[in-house]
Amino acid sequence: MAAALDCLELIGDQLELSKEARLRAAELYADVALKGLNDGRRTEDVVSAVVCLVTRQAGEPVPITRVATQIRRGPVDVGRVMKKIQRELKIERTDCLPESYVRSLCTPLGCDSDTVEGACELVQSARETGLVDGRNPVGVAAAAIYLVETEEQTQREIAETAGISRETIRVRLQEFRQGGIVDA
Repeated sequence: MAAALDCLELIGDQLELSKEARLRAAELYADVALKGLNDGRRTEDVVSAVVCLVTRQAGEPVPITRVATQIRRGPVDVGRVMKKIQRELKIERTDCLPESYVRSLCTPLGCDSDTVEGACELVQSARETGLVDGRNPVGVAAAAIYLVETEEQTQREIAETAGISRETIRVRLQEFRQGGIVDA
């Protein structure tokens, strides 16, 4: 448990998690440990999965790729553990809207509040027209940030922060333009 709490503090510091999120993550990890769901799994994978679940429940999700990068693991490993925890503890699946990722992506990029607001407005417009249906919400959020923040951030920086490819951003940008969300 001590190793898990140390790992949680490290991830919490790197992701700038609130005290409440860290406390909730520690509580959820304790539930996982009591059920024996951490047996045979890397502590870092379990802690990362718990962090992802807690931030999703709080409505401010951190992309799984970003969390996995902090511990130098693949997002598939963390995602697998996350699904196992959800299934075994009967945690309701939380669907995250693209605008809920905007703030967690803007924070490490150093974006101002105008960028956050502008990107959220773009995402909401895209959602109203159905452009985000079936799309990775992180990719939609990243493209919206890029559209609002073109002078400050490169596609590469935004893609790396979001844990997606630059091609994903380019495809979402093209869809925004074709859907009339932004000028071509």
